[in-house]
Amino acid sequence: MTRVIAVSDSHGAADSLRWVLTHEKADALIYLGDGLRDLDEAMDAKPKGMRVYRVRGNCDFGYPDEPVQALCAFGGVLFFYTHGHHYGVKSGVYQIMEAGEERLADVVLYGHTHRQQIDEGGEGCPTAFNPGSLGFGEVTREHDRELVGIGEATKRRIDFLDRELLDRGFHVLREGPVAVGVHERKPVAA
Repeated sequence: MTRVIAVSDSHGAADSLRWVLTHEKADALIYLGDGLRDLDEAMDAKPKGMRVYRVRGNCDFGYPDEPVQALCAFGGVLFFYTHGHHYGVKSGVYQIMEAGEERLADVVLYGHTHRQQIDEGGEGCPTAFNPGSLGFGEVTREHDRELVGIGEATKRRIDFLDRELLDRGFHVLREGPVAVGVHERKPVAA
């Protein structure tokens, strides 16, 4: 099982990002843009062995060589990740879900809207998840908002966890014993 943290839109909140890297245990961090400078600044807090994947957002000036979208896989789950501004996510998720489906992704991760959101895909469609904005809330045990997504990937399934977030006072989309969203990818018939 691989534990993945998805973070987006820190917008100058390098200390909040450093807090996440210091306190959240994960195998990988996927940074979804708008704060690459913050990520660079917070990398000293990255645990040894944690892999970091990153894309640039519309506010990441000075990073022309960073990709705007990418794919990675953990535990048999294929992630398509991007900031989202090229897919009109402020007007809906149709375009980004279609892009994920075209890439045969199980999960689409994006930011840009500053709102946490999950859209569970139907058969043959990925689940789309936006962790919200890390930059509009102080990340401590006492003060949290829609900041970070933590998921566990195993056997072509991703569970976006909320149990540990609830224990720390994080806001979640809906309460439940474990999952905010669960997606199990089924093969598409040709």
